Amino acid sequence: MGVSRSGSFAALTAGALACLWFAAGSLDSWALQRGGSATGSIRGRVLGSGAIATASPLKVTVDERTCGATVPDEAVVLDKEGGVAHAVVVVKGLAWGEAAPVRLTNKGCRFMPHVTVVRPGTTLELTNDDPTLHTTHAYAADGRSLFNVALPVPGLVVKRPADKATGTTRVACDTHPWMQGFVYVSADRAVVSDADGRFAFTDVPPGTYELTIWHERLKGAVQRVTVAAGQSVDAAFTVTPAPDRR
Repeated sequence: MGVSRSGSFAALTAGALACLWFAAGSLDSWALQRGGSATGSIRGRVLGSGAIATASPLKVTVDERTCGATVPDEAVVLDKEGGVAHAVVVVKGLAWGEAAPVRLTNKGCRFMPHVTVVRPGTTLELTNDDPTLHTTHAYAADGRSLFNVALPVPGLVVKRPADKATGTTRVACDTHPWMQGFVYVSADRAVVSDADGRFAFTDVPPGTYELTIWHERLKGAVQRVTVAAGQSVDAAFTVTPAPDRR
């Protein structure tokens, strides 16, 4: 008994569709594993509102030959459109990627970066680019001294762990009293806004998230966004003066 041409065609068609379905499923699985189109992103900007002004430069009182007469006050940095730098944006429930050491440098008699974000216990690489003695003295949010590292020569690198408790760690230099910076410790993924106030999170799994913001002198409201696979969602923050925040 033979097989009809129509029956053969139907069987081949069904087989081809099954192969295509299997291939599509495999590609979707691969995309999920690779974190490609199965994830989205969050992008936004921090803008100032109200009576926000940048501060005058800080007067140098020690090592003027190395540091100069003044250094910038980085507590509030705005671009010409009001974009706010050095703001920490946190996405609650969003995990960090691979952990890596974070470098904190004394350069130009300032801490660079002025604000950095880490997960609890991250290794901090403390170094000095200036030809003068600096110290990196870290204080927990409750005022406890976490460590105090002397860096007497350029190029020296000393490693210390960040605080295991979340929140702000203030860093200061005992020999140059105007120097101040912050290490923000967060269990959830966080970023710092750049010079024009912009920030971005990539490889964000689909879902609804709550975003919070921290700044050493300013305050802003919580934002909520919903991320879809393969799409980017905007999250804009407006910040205002917070006189009591330090």
